[in-house]
Amino acid sequence: MSRLTHSSYRMLLSAASASALLAALAAQANAQAPAERDLRTDEIIVTGTPFAIEAGETLQGVTVLNADDLRTTLQTSLGEALARVPGVTGRNFGPGSSRPAIRGLGDERIRVLVDGLGVIDASSASPDHAVTSEVLEAERIEILRGASALLYGGSAIGGVVNIIDGVVPSGSASGLSGRSYLGYTNADDGTAAGLRLGYTGAGFAAGLQATHREAGDIEIPGYAESARLRASEDHDDHDDADALALGDEDDHDHEEDEAKDILPNSFAESTTLSAGVRFDLGTGQIGLTARRQESEYGLVGHSHHGHEDDHGGTTALASILGGEDEEEEESPFIELEQTRFDLTGSFALSGPLTGVRFGLSRADYTHIEFEAADEPGTVFDVEGLEARLSAAYSGLAGGEGIVGVQHTATDFVADGEEAFIQPNETRVTGLFLVERFGQAALTWELGGRVERVEVETRDGQKRSFTPVSASVGVSRVLGPETFVGATLTRTERAPSAIELFAEGPHLATQRYEFGDADLDTEVGLGVEFTAHTVLAGADIDAHLFFNRYSDFITALPTGDEEDDLPVFAFLADDVDLWAAEVAARRSLGTALGLALSGEASLAYVRAEGDTVGNLPQIPPLTALVALEARRGQVTTRLEGEVAAEQSDAAAFELDTDGFALFNLILRWEPAFAPGIAVIAEARNLTDEDVRRHASPLKDLAPQPGRGLRLAVAAMF
Repeated sequence: MSRLTHSSYRMLLSAASASALLAALAAQANAQAPAERDLRTDEIIVTGTPFAIEAGETLQGVTVLNADDLRTTLQTSLGEALARVPGVTGRNFGPGSSRPAIRGLGDERIRVLVDGLGVIDASSASPDHAVTSEVLEAERIEILRGASALLYGGSAIGGVVNIIDGVVPSGSASGLSGRSYLGYTNADDGTAAGLRLGYTGAGFAAGLQATHREAGDIEIPGYAESARLRASEDHDDHDDADALALGDEDDHDHEEDEAKDILPNSFAESTTLSAGVRFDLGTGQIGLTARRQESEYGLVGHSHHGHEDDHGGTTALASILGGEDEEEEESPFIELEQTRFDLTGSFALSGPLTGVRFGLSRADYTHIEFEAADEPGTVFDVEGLEARLSAAYSGLAGGEGIVGVQHTATDFVADGEEAFIQPNETRVTGLFLVERFGQAALTWELGGRVERVEVETRDGQKRSFTPVSASVGVSRVLGPETFVGATLTRTERAPSAIELFAEGPHLATQRYEFGDADLDTEVGLGVEFTAHTVLAGADIDAHLFFNRYSDFITALPTGDEEDDLPVFAFLADDVDLWAAEVAARRSLGTALGLALSGEASLAYVRAEGDTVGNLPQIPPLTALVALEARRGQVTTRLEGEVAAEQSDAAAFELDTDGFALFNLILRWEPAFAPGIAVIAEARNLTDEDVRRHASPLKDLAPQPGRGLRLAVAAMF
């Protein structure tokens, strides 16, 4: 991949900014000022659930973030973008890679989708592998917490993140439309730009989108290593398993130990191009989209020497706009690329079948782990296909139902000295059925799913599984402002290829991994209680969740060493997981001419195995609070996140200190330019040392320190 020069990159940013400004001003005569966001969550329609119903009437925990929300608090990765959602945290591996974890579950238990189809990448295989998604592209993101496996398979046993990219305009208004974003952050000298253009004509619509991000090493408040890790290194009697699990090798470089104020090798950049077209065919529609993404980012915690602060590297895709290499990196980094095509369609029918919907996705993914510039190491190649067909029908007692079939096929190849698993193929075919109907004052939801999972390695090792999942839910509306419900689920997940057949050094996690080919399916029996209500003028959404897992699969240290790395083996244990979330939003009236509103949420999760004890990377009790004031075209938002100390760490983890993180956001929507928003955000106001227990690098890399973001977003 080549690097983009600063001059050509400035041209890209200037062009995007100018396009946004001119387009918005041209549409000024007909545009309307953006409406205030309604505090009532039950007016949001959720498309990722079995039925397109209001969020206030779902039996699962659901959060919907629209494009305006995402750009107002824009983050560099998907995991960090969702970290404000109750029950969700990012398992970040530095700024370049962060996958969301939901209620303490991540990796193979969380499905990340694009328009209802899997992302088809290697992000679930290792924490240093980035998710091939771009937050700047998203029209909205739906986060489903709870029993989503019936629709999306066993790998959604912990939840679903569904990214609606919206490259093709979805509205019925004809003509040209678009939006753009231009932003700068000083904590990493980062820039981000995005431009989307769409056109809707008679019987068709088309869209084109380009985004680019680039950032250098991030500024941090003090030492890169945590105080707990530095203290453990100062004592000869610290637990060897803890140190090895955290990468504390004998030859740990002194300069890396003393990294301070700047997090070495934390640069990240990404470029994405997307295009799509949709044809309206009377009773239905069919669409085709194509997407190309290229990214490059440093492997935090793997730098062993000094380097320049300004990485500024740029992908080959960005070089279409002009630009040559400026300098070479000397620290380990990853280059990844993905090409993806999606064919989707939906048709309304008459008769017993009321509609049909289908989707087909094909993706090629490659990433190369470089030890240094011009020194490629392990190469990961993933070729995948996912097909999905569902039909809606008139169900029981005047209700509605959905029946469908889904098939995924993935070929995974890791080639190089650090490949920790043989090339393998995974094939999954699933049948699912969900019904929703009313009976007296109650609404029932019934569902079931059966899958056939086959995993085979190149040398002939093979396992087959037949997971079966089912759920029954009941809800009742208690007046115009209260909804309560309960769901009982039994879910099964087949072990992944890595959990079954891994054998080799996994340097991203600084351990030698062994799978277990005799692992059985992971079975969860759970119950979730849900309530949506209005109390003292506040909209309240509450969820209480418990799941008992049999043969829950996790990797734990054995106490042995291989190739100077601690050995971790995948094993099964019976695990109890509790989770609770409550969120409230309320209008606080007016004061001094300001329209005030407030938000607050609390999330708790606890996971403990019968034999292994506390599970690793489980977040502590976390609270989020926000106060928003609006006057005219100016909105000011002060938000805080408070996390308790995590003292219920796994045996091989260090405890994690609590923190209090505060951000201040100012948003101005000028009356003379409807559709344009100017955003100024001060992040981490107190320069707090923030370390999330869910991060594999929590003791080697804190979150960014105090910083400022300036941005301009426009719609027309």
